[in-house]
Amino acid sequence: FDDGPGYNGASDKILDVIEKYHIKATFFMLGSNASNLTKNVKRKVALGCQIANHTYNHDHYGKAVTEADVVKCSDAVYKACGKRPTAFRCPGGNMSSVMQNTAKKEGMIIAYWSVDTEDWKSRNPAQIISRAEHGAYDGSIILMHDIYGSTADAVEKIVPALVKKGYQIVTV
Repeated sequence: FDDGPGYNGASDKILDVIEKYHIKATFFMLGSNASNLTKNVKRKVALGCQIANHTYNHDHYGKAVTEADVVKCSDAVYKACGKRPTAFRCPGGNMSSVMQNTAKKEGMIIAYWSVDTEDWKSRNPAQIISRAEHGAYDGSIILMHDIYGSTADAVEKIVPALVKKGYQIVTV
C-alpha cells in the first residue's frame, strides 16, 4: 500500500482486514502522513506489517527527488513508531541514482509492483477487485493505496478471495 496513512479512515479499515485474516502487508508511507497519524503507524507495526518509505511528501518525481526527501521520511516514520523503514518505493515508479544510493545508505530494499490496480484512477471497488484478483499470481506484488475508501472497500473482498484461492498474503 502506498501514500498513507490516510486521513479518512481507509488505512484503519484496511488494518481491520489484515487483523481479521492474520495476514501481513507492506506500507510505503509518506513521512508527512506518518508524522500526523502515529497511532495508525504503531498499529501497523503491532500487526507485523512491513514499514516502508515513499518519500516525505510525494511531491517530487524522478531526478527531482532528493536525498532529503527520502531521509526525512525515514526519520518521520522512526519518530512515529520507533522503527526505521526497511523498503523504499519511488514516487510514480520513476527511479534515480539519488534514490538508489539513499535507499542503500538507509538499509532499504527497493520494491516495485507487478499488478497495478489503478485504484487511484478508478476509485471503483469492483474494478480494483477485478484487477487484483485477475492479476494475482504466485509472487506478485499488488499495488494499492491506503488513502482511498474505495480501496478499503475492495480490500474487504480481495483478501478473503485470494486466501480462498490459496494465496498467502505477505510483505515484500
